Amino acid sequence: MEKILIIASAVCMVASAAIGFMKRSEFISVRKDKDGFNQQIQTIFNDLEKFKDSMSNTQQEYTKVSAQKAEADSEIEFQRAEITRLDSAMKTVKADQETISSELKDAEDTLGELSKLLAELGEGSNFTPDQIPQIIDSLKADKRQLEEDAQSLTAEMGVLRKNLDGNEAWLSSYDERRQRRAVRVARNSLEATITAVNNDYGVVVLRAGKEQGVDSESKLIIKRGPNVVGALNIVSVEPNLTVASIDQDSVSKDTVVLPGDRVFFADLQK
Repeated sequence: MEKILIIASAVCMVASAAIGFMKRSEFISVRKDKDGFNQQIQTIFNDLEKFKDSMSNTQQEYTKVSAQKAEADSEIEFQRAEITRLDSAMKTVKADQETISSELKDAEDTLGELSKLLAELGEGSNFTPDQIPQIIDSLKADKRQLEEDAQSLTAEMGVLRKNLDGNEAWLSSYDERRQRRAVRVARNSLEATITAVNNDYGVVVLRAGKEQGVDSESKLIIKRGPNVVGALNIVSVEPNLTVASIDQDSVSKDTVVLPGDRVFFADLQK
């Protein structure tokens, strides 16, 4: 009976030791998995910090350009008001010029009539037309001055219109740059996920497409955690779906592309 108890005790001790060894191996495996997860989390956190920095720079640039646009809008409004003022002044000058021309013609007609009258009266008359030529000369001088003023106003209006055209062209260019910048920011922030893989044919499906900035010329890379697994070549692109082939030269022999692997643009744009 004692032998049986001794044998039973020995068996229990061996079993206990075996179970303890198995638990220790399992604990070591779990701890390694935890370290790997921690490393992946840290990598994701670092990527988020970089993205936050990029978005901060983009916001600063947007604020700066918006201030420039507001200043340009103010300048354009001022120039438009100036053009309106000059148009009004030009109309006034033209009206004055027409009045003086009419008065000059009347004076010339009057001078002609007086000259005829003096010829008829003869030299013995006390009437002399000396003052009339002076008035006519004064009217002619006023007319010339108004013509010079009109030319000056026309030149000034030309400069203002040129500046206005330049500012409107700058605003149009600014809108185009802002739209291109928005497309680049959206494109650089792409992080798609592989939803399906056929390793026999070397084809994958991504949950991202034209609306996320993917096109037929896009260069994509596959990452698993912090490591680059391989590269993809675009086959077809839909609005929110992309089919791509795996670049087998970029994938090591012992690596298999899996659903859930992340995809990024290989060439970020600035």
